[in-house]
Amino acid sequence: MLRPTQRPSCRRPDRFFRAAACVAAVLMSEGLAVGQTTTTSFQVINNFAPGGATTYFGNTYQDSQVWLYFTNAGSAVSYASGGTPSTVTSGTAIPLSTVDNGTFSIATGSVSTKVWAALGAVNPFSGPPGQTQLNIPYALAEWTVNGNSFDNTDVSYEDSFSFPTQLQVVNSNGTQTAGFPLGTTASSVVSALKAALPAPVGPGGSSNPNYPVSPSGLGWSPVPTISGNADAVRMVGSSKYQIMGPDTNNNFTMYQYIPSFNAYLGYLQANTPTTNVNGTPIQGYYVDYSGNNGYSGYVTITGTDNAYGMQISNIRVNTAPSAVNNWRADPTAGTATSGTITIAANGTSVAVTNTGAYTPIPTGFTMNGFWTDLTIATGASLINGDFATGPIIVGTGDFAAAGSQNAINATFIASISASMATGLLGSQQYMNGMWSNPTTGVLAADPGGTMRWFNTTTREQSTEILFDQAWSGGQQFFDPYWVRLLRFLRGDFPAETAV
Repeated sequence: MLRPTQRPSCRRPDRFFRAAACVAAVLMSEGLAVGQTTTTSFQVINNFAPGGATTYFGNTYQDSQVWLYFTNAGSAVSYASGGTPSTVTSGTAIPLSTVDNGTFSIATGSVSTKVWAALGAVNPFSGPPGQTQLNIPYALAEWTVNGNSFDNTDVSYEDSFSFPTQLQVVNSNGTQTAGFPLGTTASSVVSALKAALPAPVGPGGSSNPNYPVSPSGLGWSPVPTISGNADAVRMVGSSKYQIMGPDTNNNFTMYQYIPSFNAYLGYLQANTPTTNVNGTPIQGYYVDYSGNNGYSGYVTITGTDNAYGMQISNIRVNTAPSAVNNWRADPTAGTATSGTITIAANGTSVAVTNTGAYTPIPTGFTMNGFWTDLTIATGASLINGDFATGPIIVGTGDFAAAGSQNAINATFIASISASMATGLLGSQQYMNGMWSNPTTGVLAADPGGTMRWFNTTTREQSTEILFDQAWSGGQQFFDPYWVRLLRFLRGDFPAETAV
């Protein structure tokens, strides 16, 4: 299902996995039931090898040119090399050619283990790679294996895309496959993403004449992955951002890797619905979710064109929603709260106090950014990361830093992010599902808000009813990075066999 705490991605709820593409990886449980303790086989298959299923921008790579870099492996990941047992050491890279049959053994207790697979004639790793690191094409897989029903794995494209992968789960229940169809080329996916995503932009455009150096030297997308090959690039994900500066005026700018949501925000503001709750009209888009024992609230768009902000009000907690009534929306359920959650308007200059995250940036400085856009694109990243103490996302009353309900701030922001990145919020299907008359506030006979969509829509269905499919007028009211990846995962774009 689509969850607001995670982007639509390759994540699978299955116990074990197989990842494939540059590296096809296979995790196989030994036919064990959930909750039993055992080891799990993890096989890495190089489909970029000569004669393999695909190429990387026309290049092939031997197993000796596929490098695997592990973190959080502990002593739980082992393999044989020439028949000699060996244990993976976190923070080091090994070539796939030294791993017998490309197969690792994962013992229970492998928690938040990550492996980056990269291509290169020599070891390209000096540490975990960043999304703007030059000349290293890579993919990331991660897993937790404790031998219970909470075991999970995924290959993540949230930060960036270099090349396609495929996941398989092989166990006593059979084989399940997710990810890109074999034969899909990196070039076809990159081309689709390039067509949808702009050069990173921020207030003032894609450059700032007050910077003492060219912005192109500060980390952009597309990012070259093979020196001398202009076509081979990594696309930075829409949920990432870049802090740039200081300029000659000692100001900083936040740049984003996604088109502005300005038109979407303007549409939402112009078509704000009303909900009649026990005779009291409440304006805003109703957002609810089943996490944190259930919550709901109303989202309104503040500000003006090119300077839109956002506010969440009339928040209720402990709404205790249920699948029994198909996640029915109930604006009166739960407990009322005091206070609001406000997101700074796009283009606002804010004074930021350096808490160490921006070293060697001065203690106090001014930063400008498309803050509401960034919040939609990144979900809870701003509130959980660089701006955990504000001033971009500010709660009052129960949602202030010391408020009794502050813990749900990030989750609520994630719910809004998921609602807008998928194009759900404000779409005709969302409006029809919630209200019979959004002007007078009369609810539908069986009202369903964002919670119903999150809990009943599968990823396979998402590209059929959400994103561009939710807007008959052709509006680009969604995240173009994720819809294109999802389409490739579904095989909606033709798989290529050659660049």
